[in-house]
Amino acid sequence: MLRGAFLFGALLVLLGGLLLVRPLTLQPRPGPVAHTIERTRNVRIPSTTLGSETGVHDSRRADTVLVSGGGADELPEGPAGFDVFDDGSFLIADPLRKRLAVFSPEGKFVRELKVGIAADNLAITPNGSIRVREASTEDIYFFDYEGLPKKAAAERETAEPREEARLFSGNSGIVTGQPGGGVVKVEFNRPGLRLLSLERLTTDSAGNSYVALEAGKNGETIDVSKFVRKYSATGNLVSEVSDIPLDYYVTPVNELRVRKGVLYQLRTTRSDVQVNVWDMN
Repeated sequence: MLRGAFLFGALLVLLGGLLLVRPLTLQPRPGPVAHTIERTRNVRIPSTTLGSETGVHDSRRADTVLVSGGGADELPEGPAGFDVFDDGSFLIADPLRKRLAVFSPEGKFVRELKVGIAADNLAITPNGSIRVREASTEDIYFFDYEGLPKKAAAERETAEPREEARLFSGNSGIVTGQPGGGVVKVEFNRPGLRLLSLERLTTDSAGNSYVALEAGKNGETIDVSKFVRKYSATGNLVSEVSDIPLDYYVTPVNELRVRKGVLYQLRTTRSDVQVNVWDMN
């Protein structure tokens, strides 16, 4: 009995000595790890630039979209809004021609909708309409899939129910508000980056939420990186897209869309209109 007590005491002394030499450190709790989604494909849609040598001759081509050359005292204009049909084809605003253009999933011209207004924001609604905002007046128009008006008069844009996004200290936050979406708790852990904004893009029929995040180096808004994350119906982080290019020629109004678990990004460059695609299924 005495021998056992002696050995136990000696062990305690030894452990105490080790703690003095190498103090116990608690490792930080790792954040959630997402499966990284690489870009699936890049669709390029040809454009015609006004003011260029070929722009004068090609400005009437239906199979291209029109982009202004811009200048020292004016911003370039052109496709800033888009949406995606259920079959994967693209509906792209062509405001300088006052039309909407439909392109196949491969970027081939399909048809045009001569809506007669310069659209900078558009959305394909679940009831089979196309909701279009006129760029200068912000009036809202509704068209069918052939480009015919569905209402006699335009409406002024009214405030729609907004998502509530709140940032907390420590690179975390929540997104709430969309029916059927529930609350998404976001934790962002990237060395050298600080979370700047959150936005829920959509919630699919399975209850998965797609959230866009913006982060800046040391919290600055100049050099910004953008991420899109997929969260399950139970709030678990499933996957993430982190290679989203942000070098635009025309700043997008509708930049990101999600259809059937696929993320699409509109990016108008000097030479063409690009749609980047990430399959998040």
